[in-house]
Amino acid sequence: MRQVPSMGLPLELRKPYDKVALSPRKGRRGMALYKHKEFIDPSNDAAFDTLLEPGTAARWPGIYRCHACGHEIAIAGGHILPSQNHHQHALGIGPIQWRLVVSHKKY
Repeated sequence: MRQVPSMGLPLELRKPYDKVALSPRKGRRGMALYKHKEFIDPSNDAAFDTLLEPGTAARWPGIYRCHACGHEIAIAGGHILPSQNHHQHALGIGPIQWRLVVSHKKY
């Protein structure tokens, strides 16, 4: 799995999307697990950079990850992303915001 090149930089020098939250599971930074990489294609589409608020419609089907804590969910396109009370953050971790990390569509 490729690492974000700037991950070795101090926090204040990283771009906002490089401040990847540790996953609640075993402290990993990567996306949802997969076994067969030949089924996953990379994409530079802006769909994967968009942060969505809790309780809004998922614009694209796939796996979404909370930008602040790393919690992951799977959702169908057009369905409503979990609300603010779906999972709670510790004080200071930041608001719940959902980012698409894997989708079955090519954009």
